[in-house]
Amino acid sequence: MALAPNGVIADLMELWSAGRPTYEPERIRVPTQLLLGEWDVDTPVYMAQELFSKLEQAPYKRLEVLARGTHSMVLELNRIELYHRSRDLLESRFV
Repeated sequence: MALAPNGVIADLMELWSAGRPTYEPERIRVPTQLLLGEWDVDTPVYMAQELFSKLEQAPYKRLEVLARGTHSMVLELNRIELYHRSRDLLESRFV
């Protein structure tokens, strides 16, 4: 049986149910990459685009839609592409 920390659920119940976000994307000041799957019904592209537009302070930002992926892409066959894209950002140098 897999267990997950309940902090996320607690945040959702306390903040989202009151209409308050759990973070402010406008305040993010580090390079940021948004990766999502083409078939992700939990986080459709329009939601990622909205978040992307709010990353006003990020010195570098990237939004990528990975083919044939869902919200559980980390468990899917094409997860290697997700890993490669994540590694590419982490190994990048930002001047």
